[in-house]
Amino acid sequence: MAHFARNGGSLSPEYTVSLLNNTFEKLNILVSYLTFKVADRSRYADFINQHFNNQILKDFFKEEYLLSSQYKDLIKNQYVDYLVMIDYGKDSTLRKRKGYNLEKISQTYKGKAREYVLYSKMKGLVT
Repeated sequence: MAHFARNGGSLSPEYTVSLLNNTFEKLNILVSYLTFKVADRSRYADFINQHFNNQILKDFFKEEYLLSSQYKDLIKNQYVDYLVMIDYGKDSTLRKRKGYNLEKISQTYKGKAREYVLYSKMKGLVT
């Protein structure tokens, strides 16, 4: 809390980024655990809701989260895989749909997070 008091009641930018990185690293670990260890996809959402900050989940694509390198890595990789895996569990024919992960990003993501991830993914396809 020393950062808080020294900055007139607001958190320093470095502290904020560090806090965001730690928060999203935890979510990254939870998503990775689900992806590799839990076969029952119907339990995924409940597990995340029980073990992660629901306030963040309610507004998951908040622009300020893009300050965090952990968040950017998560939404660009693991979170897309997580969403697509849930859909594959509901409809296995989606596995054959070319570019389904881009479609999922376009449908699900919002704002600057959507722009960032779509740009990163499409750039990766071109280069």
